[in-house]
Amino acid sequence: MLCDRFYDSTTAYQGYGRKLDIRMVKSLHKVAALGIVPDLTFVFDIDIPTAFARRGKATDRLEAQSKAFFQRVRAGFMEIARKERRRVKRIDAVQPIDKVFDDVKKQLATKIKI
Repeated sequence: MLCDRFYDSTTAYQGYGRKLDIRMVKSLHKVAALGIVPDLTFVFDIDIPTAFARRGKATDRLEAQSKAFFQRVRAGFMEIARKERRRVKRIDAVQPIDKVFDDVKKQLATKIKI
């Protein structure tokens, strides 16, 4: 199964971004996801000013959040990646899209051993 937002995104956005208790968020994962933990998560890391410059003009409820919110979310993703290095892979998303894609392919090839 491939998901674009799941376990780690919930932890970063709800736990770190919205300042909910991280232990509670993780315990809810166990119930909601039936104990399933991703085998591999990509964290597409980008600084806040670059991310804001790249997003479109139309923003949804989430995108309308403050820079402080997104700084907390980014810090949360970095903490998750630091604690779970074997499962969570940081991709430098500031680089050109073709380089980002190459990095993803390399990580996938390593994971599935092709």
